[in-house]
Amino acid sequence: MRKLLKNITFSLIFCLFGTAAAQATSYNAKECRATIQEIYENIDIGKLTLKSDSFLPIYGGFGDSGTITGYETWYSFNECKGNLVIHVDKSCTFAQTYSTTECEIEGIPHY
Repeated sequence: MRKLLKNITFSLIFCLFGTAAAQATSYNAKECRATIQEIYENIDIGKLTLKSDSFLPIYGGFGDSGTITGYETWYSFNECKGNLVIHVDKSCTFAQTYSTTECEIEGIPHY
């Protein structure tokens, strides 16, 4: 019985420290925002002028609502209704970009 409790205790400690280590290597919002900004600066938006931008964390779906799975910045422009959206995953790796509504940007998927 004592050996079983020792093994269970070791397993629980390993799980706790393993989770903490994985979280320690994830990137923070500031780093991901910088990545998104760099991606934005490399997109040819033509004659559009930036009106505003909103940086948002993206949370997991149903049952995982407390976990950040990535980040997005939504860019609005003076010349069109809609947005340019740039999405990165939680390790700040590019995931996708697209435009919405009336804002169409050459070479960017539009929805």
